[in-house]
Amino acid sequence: MQAAAGRTAEAVASHQPALALARPLGNRRAEAQILGHLVVALARLGQHGAARLHVQQGLAILRAGSDLLSLGLMLCGVAECEALDGQPDAAAAALSEARALAAKSQAGHASELGLALARLQTMLPLASRGAGLGRDYASWIRRSACGG
Repeated sequence: MQAAAGRTAEAVASHQPALALARPLGNRRAEAQILGHLVVALARLGQHGAARLHVQQGLAILRAGSDLLSLGLMLCGVAECEALDGQPDAAAAALSEARALAAKSQAGHASELGLALARLQTMLPLASRGAGLGRDYASWIRRSACGG
């Protein structure tokens, strides 16, 4: 488990400079994608407030553009963040919007968005069990998604 947390912390550390590079270059799509990765990594570390700041920034960028697949992936990250923070209703809402975008963009089951949706559909029922979700789901997500 410590190794998984360490890898997630490494992900945060590596994405921060990438974000600092993308912003001055004006590459808004790359900026939003990096923000999306940070959302998930920060949520897995339990830093939900920081994750939500990145969510707002990333969603604003992606909603202003036309990249439905990246928006769908960001919403998958939002769903995971909300689930890890014990907010299954908010997680389900983000997942529902991501599903709608997948259908609109005709993303197949084998696409990156399709695979992210399938993974979340497996995880979110775990999240909705019991009060507080937290420990069981958070442990499972860290073991399964962080290589632990």
